[in-house]
Amino acid sequence: MLRPHPARAARSRARHHSAVDLALAARYPVIPWPRSVEPRDGAFELRPGTGIALAGGRDGELHGLAASLADHLRTLAGVEAAIAGPGAEDAGAIQLSLRDDASDDAEGYALEIATDRVELAARAPTGIFYGIQTLRQLVAATPRAIAAARIADSPRFGYRGLHLDVGRHFFPVAFIMKYVDVMAAFKLNTFHWHLTEDQGWRLEIRRYPELTRVGAWRKETIVGHARRGPKGYDGTPHGGFYTQDEARESVAYARERSVRVIPEIEMPGHTVAALAAYPELACTPGPFEVRTTWGISEDVLCPSEETFAFLEGVLAEVMELFPSEYIHIGGDEAPKTRWKASPVAQAVIAREGLRDEDELQSWFIRRIERFLNAHGRRLVGWDEILEGGLAPNATVMSWRGTAGGIAAAKQGHDVVMSPQEDLYFDHYQGDPPRPRSPRQRVDGVHADVRAGRVHGVPARARARRDRMVGARGSGLGELPEPARCRARAPRPARRALPAARLRGVITRARAAFAFVFVTVLLDMLAFGLAVPVLPKLVVRLSGGDAATGAAVFGLFGTVFAAMQLLCSPIVGALSDRFGRRRVILLSNLGLGLDYILMALAPTIGWLFVGRVIAGITSSSFATAGAYIADVTPAERRAARFGMLGVAFGIGFIVGPAVGGLLGDVDLAPRSGPRRR
Repeated sequence: MLRPHPARAARSRARHHSAVDLALAARYPVIPWPRSVEPRDGAFELRPGTGIALAGGRDGELHGLAASLADHLRTLAGVEAAIAGPGAEDAGAIQLSLRDDASDDAEGYALEIATDRVELAARAPTGIFYGIQTLRQLVAATPRAIAAARIADSPRFGYRGLHLDVGRHFFPVAFIMKYVDVMAAFKLNTFHWHLTEDQGWRLEIRRYPELTRVGAWRKETIVGHARRGPKGYDGTPHGGFYTQDEARESVAYARERSVRVIPEIEMPGHTVAALAAYPELACTPGPFEVRTTWGISEDVLCPSEETFAFLEGVLAEVMELFPSEYIHIGGDEAPKTRWKASPVAQAVIAREGLRDEDELQSWFIRRIERFLNAHGRRLVGWDEILEGGLAPNATVMSWRGTAGGIAAAKQGHDVVMSPQEDLYFDHYQGDPPRPRSPRQRVDGVHADVRAGRVHGVPARARARRDRMVGARGSGLGELPEPARCRARAPRPARRALPAARLRGVITRARAAFAFVFVTVLLDMLAFGLAVPVLPKLVVRLSGGDAATGAAVFGLFGTVFAAMQLLCSPIVGALSDRFGRRRVILLSNLGLGLDYILMALAPTIGWLFVGRVIAGITSSSFATAGAYIADVTPAERRAARFGMLGVAFGIGFIVGPAVGGLLGDVDLAPRSGPRRR
């Protein structure tokens, strides 16, 4: 079934359809496009009293499907369709039947739409279900009259998947069921449920309760793109998990809609949430906390016996909940830094005769595969599991383009294609100059769908066509706002734009205010401690001589500047939660350089300042005025030049703050590679 709709494929660079195909698509708006559509004259009219008949002597298997068809007719066309009883094959105008000769495939169907009747036949109930989805789309397009045709359909690929990442943002069970409903409507048959991540563990494991008590919750979430543009944190705790009963309910709901559920339990990387709950599973002592930002963490599971006991215990409960043949174990983006420094990991490498940490990961995956195979399950992993050697029976999900999938197919392994350039739906569909809100800043520009890459088999892999089991679309969870994920149409973008911009401005303004407040507070504290003591000390040490006083005061200025520089990292750390750590560091650095400049050049500025302060300490405004009046023209010129130092320091303060406020300067470090 994964074939492009003619209207979409006509825009593809790889295929061109004739005007006849476009006209056919307009008359029969079915997605995905069926294998065969033969148009006929006339149309079948839906009238009050239209019935649904069950034929073929197996009506017990069809009654639930007939009820779902009746519900669609009621919702889309306002027609109350009655379901005829056993043996009443001629009582209804829409007939559902199970026949062995209806299709060569269990998911295939044959749909005959005439002016006086509709016949839907299939070899198995799944085929009837998909035929109903085709009828549903046709009725939605023209609720009262379905264009006559003969439609025959069966899938091109057995794996037609859609992924949902609930680790980074939690979605309630009601949303999961809605997601499955949409999948089923478009004949997608595999729901890839991404249940664990660095940012949250989402499945109840009764043997390890801390996974959901600790690992399911994070203190806050980054706002904005993780690698560029202004960013901050929302300050709002986020979390949630599915109980085992909710997982069973979701699996049963999906099964009724011909959708199988494949769980993903990440290992050995993307496991910080698990390490926060059970730090003893890491190669370093911790402690760990559930990640609040995206990207890749160097903290991974240590390849110890304790870790494997933990994973086998988790997978045993996962297999009880999910009857799917496949269990996804991740296997991607697992940095080897901790393993290189770990005596435990190095001991495994030496004991098993492995060459390096890549082979250690391969050994790790093979050990998990043996456990799954012993329980009648098959391992699926991202294409990184190719590195260091592929596990014997593993299925590869190729997300970094198609090269990994092609390599795996040539080695005789099953492959699911999921290239991020085409099938990662969280990527932009275009390149907007300004994203609509910080949460909508995604990583890249979604490429045009390439029919030759996604809908077909890559040319280099056609020799192993039998190993290409299907394709999968991805829905990563960095950016969604789950509270808004409701069963309703989203607001138009132009309505949401002002509010989204206002939220971004408020976030940046809060960060800028935090910078100004903390910096000024430190300056006031420093001057408050220095002003009562410093001038008297200057006068006493200088013996009343202004020039000597200026030099002494310059020395104190140097000490104060050094204190300011030492305070900068402290200020930056305290203000990290406001997303402006480097702004504050650079601003305080500028302030410190300003003081150093004037402190080391007393003839440029501090001479004038020394006279003023010495005058103030005389407790006589007249004497202070005399000090000021005694300044020579040369000293005034030096003071004016000294003001350049002040401007220099102010520039270091104001420049980064204004740039950060406007969002045009990115002072944050870049994170790792694009997360899958």
